[in-house]
Amino acid sequence: MKLRLLLTPAALLTVFGLSLIAPLRAAAEEKISDEVKAQDVHAMALYEKGDYAGAEKEWSAVLAVQERVLGAEHPNTLASRNNLALVLQAQGKYAKAEQEYRAVLLVMTRALGAEHPNTLTCRSNMAATLEPQGKYADAEQEYRAVLAVQERVLGPEHPSTLVSRANMSLVLLQQSKYPEALREHRAVLEVRVRVLGAEHPDTLVSRNSLALVLQTQGKNVEAEREIREILTVKEKVLGAEHPDVFRSYLMLAMCLEGQKKFPEALEAVKRAEEGWKRVLNADHPNIETAVQFRKDIEAAMKK
Repeated sequence: MKLRLLLTPAALLTVFGLSLIAPLRAAAEEKISDEVKAQDVHAMALYEKGDYAGAEKEWSAVLAVQERVLGAEHPNTLASRNNLALVLQAQGKYAKAEQEYRAVLLVMTRALGAEHPNTLTCRSNMAATLEPQGKYADAEQEYRAVLAVQERVLGPEHPSTLVSRANMSLVLLQQSKYPEALREHRAVLEVRVRVLGAEHPDTLVSRNSLALVLQTQGKNVEAEREIREILTVKEKVLGAEHPDVFRSYLMLAMCLEGQKKFPEALEAVKRAEEGWKRVLNADHPNIETAVQFRKDIEAAMKK
């Protein structure tokens, strides 16, 4: 049996590309009350914890105040609009998020400039909404354009540059450009380990992506070993209920299924499915993917 999660390229990016989008932090602003500033900080904390619905609610409230007090083109207002699009994206609402990013980008480009770091981050985030919609050529084109500017303006090892490079690697993977995708993933991982540290969330994302490339090439034993190590660190750093932890359990299930270890694969995919049902909206695409994979494994075990 050649199960691959029934993962279309779009579903694959839906499940494994989510952690590679970047929030923008607002600068200090005297006109905004301490209460609203605290809300902004709280929204960021909720996002990083994986409570995307909670973050959306908080950033919506912050944005309403910023638009009234600071104006629609103030950098902090634009940062909050980026972050609202980001939580839509994290909840699987890709078309809506893309629409919001494009609207914000028009204002950012005019107000801040096309090469401002926030504009580049927003553009990279927008490209990440194209991937799960199957628009791979468009996404690759966007990433390459953003990367060319980021490497010149921010430097090749800046965290935002690495996010764009890592995302582009996933697009290459979806287009079956395996050697280039593997090379890019390894390069990004090497820099992240050196610059950010082995347990930084972005480093863990890179390790997860590398395992995905290995698994896609049929190197399930090597990918399983990598994922098990990642899970140990993720549960310690992010907490056992973080959505990214369940993403790794689904990845583990894929590796085990590829080795025909169906009982273990079933246990792992159930961990992902049940966990996502606890922490994500009921209509999130990740849940549908996990449910379908569980059914596929159960069918395989009956043969």
